[in-house]
Amino acid sequence: NLVEDVRSQLPEVPPEQIVGEPQKRDTAACIALAASLIYHADPEAIMLVLPADHVISTDSQFQDCMSNAVKLIEQSPDRIVTFGIRPSYAAESFGYIQRGDQLSDSGIPGAFKVASFREKPNRETAEMYLTSGNYDWNSGIFMWRASTILNALRDFEPEMMRHIDEISNAMATPGFENTLLREFEKIDGRSIDYAVMERYDDVAVIEATFTWDDV
Repeated sequence: NLVEDVRSQLPEVPPEQIVGEPQKRDTAACIALAASLIYHADPEAIMLVLPADHVISTDSQFQDCMSNAVKLIEQSPDRIVTFGIRPSYAAESFGYIQRGDQLSDSGIPGAFKVASFREKPNRETAEMYLTSGNYDWNSGIFMWRASTILNALRDFEPEMMRHIDEISNAMATPGFENTLLREFEKIDGRSIDYAVMERYDDVAVIEATFTWDDV
């Protein structure tokens, strides 16, 4: 459990805002839990999901990309935004995003509708993606309204959300920790890519201008 280590490294963050997964249940469940906690605090909140094992530099460019993502969501409140990394070689270890039409009316440079998400390819397919110039690496960084991802998960993963709603209903009660432990364990783990991203219609991708490395 890394909760105490993270709290010690981020003393400026209120400790109750650092929540650990009771069990490993893949990314959809932990995102659903986080979104539920955020929505409980602010129903209008926009949420950013960042994997912890990435190195991101050029802070100002990263902040610019995040600001542009917020603008895309403000233009279309139910939109999901992800961030694509322009491939520098034919990687077989990353998933890919196929870019669709450019969102030219958005006023956001490098913003496209997502045509499809592709799983980690074999060498031949990765070479095709690189040559086409129409595919980005999937960074696994997402932005959405907390309400948007919760609604999508209710549509696509209702059984998961029954357990998340039990946890949400126990927030700010003495039984929260026990409810979290009991209900989270019952969830059938699934990645957010399978659960939502590959099934949701209004997804945009912004090509990252920041430096990114998946360590």
